[in-house]
Amino acid sequence: MRHLVFFLLLHLFPVSGWATTPVPNVSHAYFYDPQSATSIDAVHENNFTPYKDELNLGFKNGTIWVRLDITSTDVSQAISNTEIKPVSPLIIRAGPHYLDEITFYEKLDGKWSGTTVGDLFPNPSAQCIDDFHCYTLQGSQQQAQTIYLKIKSTGVLTLELEVKPYDALIFSALKRVRQTSISLTAAFALLVMGLIFYFRYRSKLLHIFCWFQVSIILFICARNGILAQLLPNWPVTFIDNCGHIIFSLRVFLHAALGREFISAYQTTSLYKKLSAVVFMLCGLSVIPIVLGFTNFALILNTSIFLCIPLVQIYGTNSTPDIPKSLRIILLIAYTLFFTLVALGLLHSTDLIPKGLNLISMRGIADMRLNGIVTSFFVFWIILLEQNNRDKIKANDIIKLRLDAAQAQANQEKLNDRNTLIDMLTHELKNPLGTITFAATSVKRKLLNDKDSLQRFKHIDLCITRMNKLIEHVARSSKIDRLHELGPVENIPAAALMHDLIEEYADDQRFILQIEDDLTFRANREMLTVIFENLISNAYKYAHAASTIYISIHSELTAAATSGNNQNHICFSISNTAGVFGIPDENRLFERYYRHSQSQGIPGLGIGLSLVKAAAQKIGASVNYHHEYGLIIFTVRVPN
Repeated sequence: MRHLVFFLLLHLFPVSGWATTPVPNVSHAYFYDPQSATSIDAVHENNFTPYKDELNLGFKNGTIWVRLDITSTDVSQAISNTEIKPVSPLIIRAGPHYLDEITFYEKLDGKWSGTTVGDLFPNPSAQCIDDFHCYTLQGSQQQAQTIYLKIKSTGVLTLELEVKPYDALIFSALKRVRQTSISLTAAFALLVMGLIFYFRYRSKLLHIFCWFQVSIILFICARNGILAQLLPNWPVTFIDNCGHIIFSLRVFLHAALGREFISAYQTTSLYKKLSAVVFMLCGLSVIPIVLGFTNFALILNTSIFLCIPLVQIYGTNSTPDIPKSLRIILLIAYTLFFTLVALGLLHSTDLIPKGLNLISMRGIADMRLNGIVTSFFVFWIILLEQNNRDKIKANDIIKLRLDAAQAQANQEKLNDRNTLIDMLTHELKNPLGTITFAATSVKRKLLNDKDSLQRFKHIDLCITRMNKLIEHVARSSKIDRLHELGPVENIPAAALMHDLIEEYADDQRFILQIEDDLTFRANREMLTVIFENLISNAYKYAHAASTIYISIHSELTAAATSGNNQNHICFSISNTAGVFGIPDENRLFERYYRHSQSQGIPGLGIGLSLVKAAAQKIGASVNYHHEYGLIIFTVRVPN
């Protein structure tokens, strides 16, 4: 709020008179004291290194001494065409805000007087209009003087110093306020856009991005003193550590964003291990901050921050199934980001040429790293993936429409086929009935003609075979079209078995073991289809005159879903394998499947498929296994 009020006042009042304010000449030099053993009385004995503009020393433990040699300006330069403006007091403006400790030393009455400010030493009187720290010189402006600054701080040391009259310093403060306001406004705007995109697309990538953007906003507030202003009663050491922890969180979320970009594809094991190492180091970096080894933690986080683009570039290149467009975008994004971060680190150690200051990041805490680069590529990738999904969805809809049209055409063909099957089975039944009746009449008249009787036996077998084939086809068609079962009846198990096996001439081959008073409760037609086909197959494919065992008993089984016990009636039939061998277990219930050695026996191979289909209609299960030369089928009918 203070910055906003200041910004408005600046535009309401004229500032033309400030142009003639005299500005002193200042030369800068620094001295690095790694042991922090130099006192103000002895500091002048050391060799100072001159510098201009900013002082960028990277990560430095110890104390940095800065010497300012201030030379007064000729007052005549301050004379305008009409009047001489009053001389304002000289102000030393030092920053950025996150510098932990800055002590200004000025010689007054022959003695050094020190005033300490900084992130860990909040002093409202030394606070500039912006977030920098200010000190008002007490000595005469008409004489040359030397000022010393003693600086202690963690992290990357970047020092900005200005010595100007109070009324001229307003422009520097305005520039700083604009930078902070623009950076925070952009960060908030990107967060709002991320939330809009998230509620629109519900992407995990956007979810991580929103938290990433929150960490950026908090980091800017912590590094520029806004967090300290919002929480004035909180311990300053805690607020300072919050900024370092937020940076660790920011690095972690940046790595998570990169991992999420390609998580949907088959990444290599090495990339997964590298990502796991990055996440682990991000988590461990918080521990040194809590224990007081902040500089080590910041060096670790900065190294991770620089390595993340390299890890993601490797992951993007080593993922074979990643789309070409996404691969190009990610390679461009991480190459650009690595370049910006690398230039920022070079700038923070004063290794980058001064001419590149405008395009490089001014350290990893640069306010231009407010998510703009990251958000641009995140939104680009989200829109690209959404466009691809829309195309796939449109193609799927077209395919579904074509499939629906094809299915409708197939259904019409199927209906025609079923109608034809019904007509054929009906029309063939009547002639077969007539042939059977006529053959029986003729057979009675030829009882004494053995040759003719033998021929009539072949005719009877053919008629029986044709009749069974017609019945199988009719039943298969009926089961396929059946959507609703007929009435459920109570069917005595013993009576049903006797009805089914009495059709066989040598029914003594069947040995029945049926539990007393056992009753099926099911649809009679479906139950008959199941047992009739199983009995027929056992009779047909077993060794001639061998015994066929049929067992029926009740049993309790645990339901797969509820876990409660359910009552079933278990039907089991077993017979020897016979000369045809063991059938293929994987194809046993296929329609039209027949064993290679049983091709000479009449049949279409649809009997067991009918058993399976009918069992499904009444909720029964059919299982097959063989042991000790026996073929065993088991049917469990829910009761």
